[in-house]
Amino acid sequence: MKALGEAASSLRGKLGESLATIQKFDVPVEATTPSLEALKAFSMGMTTFRAKGNAEAIPFYKRALELDPNFAVAYAGLGIVYGNLGQASLSAENIKKAYALRDRVSEREKYRISSLYYRTVTGELEQATQVYELWAKSYPQDSIPPGNLGVIYGELGQYEKALAATQEGQRLLPNAIGYSNLADCYLQQNRLNDAQKTIEEAQQRNLAGDFLHLAIYQLAFLKSDAAEIERQLAWAAGKPGTEDWLLSSQSDTEAYYGHLNSARDFSRRAVDAAVRNNSKETAAIWQVNAALREAEFGNPAAGKQDVGAALTLSPGRDVKMLAALALARSGETTRAKTIVEELEKELPVGNGAEGLLAAHHQGGDRTERQQCCAVLDESGGRCAL
Repeated sequence: MKALGEAASSLRGKLGESLATIQKFDVPVEATTPSLEALKAFSMGMTTFRAKGNAEAIPFYKRALELDPNFAVAYAGLGIVYGNLGQASLSAENIKKAYALRDRVSEREKYRISSLYYRTVTGELEQATQVYELWAKSYPQDSIPPGNLGVIYGELGQYEKALAATQEGQRLLPNAIGYSNLADCYLQQNRLNDAQKTIEEAQQRNLAGDFLHLAIYQLAFLKSDAAEIERQLAWAAGKPGTEDWLLSSQSDTEAYYGHLNSARDFSRRAVDAAVRNNSKETAAIWQVNAALREAEFGNPAAGKQDVGAALTLSPGRDVKMLAALALARSGETTRAKTIVEELEKELPVGNGAEGLLAAHHQGGDRTERQQCCAVLDESGGRCAL
């Protein structure tokens, strides 16, 4: 079926059909749904995700699920983009739905759903790695297993393996998320020129998705390029799912230079931008990030106030994790322990901190690691569907 689809696309091009319409009406044949319209919507979601990034893909995945409420891999796709955007609870909710429907899908889709479940819901990185490795052996031309293995290796601090796996994923199918992950790999190794070349190649291919702009920002920070930082902030203004990330990154930059009042202002703006975009959990992440920063600056009262505001906004899993850390750093060890105990009960498996940290890393902001005292050693990789 896949070969037939490729042959049909080739023939359509030879008969004079434009590339734009070929791409518009092409759909992936390896997705289980009885609805052709749902399949088309899902296909557009994948195309948009690979070319532009996360936020723009959400409406297409949602439409696919409206047309087929049992479309397992569409739930998985929606879970990925929510996770990449820092909305861990929505991510886990959708991936759990996909996992519950896994017996209705193909072998390849089972690999996709199971690996996501272990990685983002239970935090079992070893299990996720095993699934990705088996998937790669069964379907060696699929770009997803090496791409996502690269993310896991980065989370584990195995940066050379992360780079090799990410490069292999991009060799098989270049995409916007993969380019941002590849740039991150180079930044992790302080290979700034290679990161710059990767960014330029993505731009030349029109694959400069939302997270690539985060990589551009991070590179500019490392180069002390204030003008580029300002350009990225201007580019992100008003863009849902991107503006708040860069504003929070700028708050970290201001804190790095000791400008605490300015850091607080950018954190407030990041929170407000996420709330405007109906992303309360992401907003709470930016608020609790500010709390952790206040604790590190020796301002426990301000830190505890930010923790309270974050938990009021959205008491999600990742928010609680960072809240516990901020409270512990502020001297509130009893409250921190209470939150940790709550989280242990909520986790699907008894992974403790390992599973929790793994889940947080999926949407983690690598700028925090570079700029704010390395409280958490985050790699910042994003997941590719």
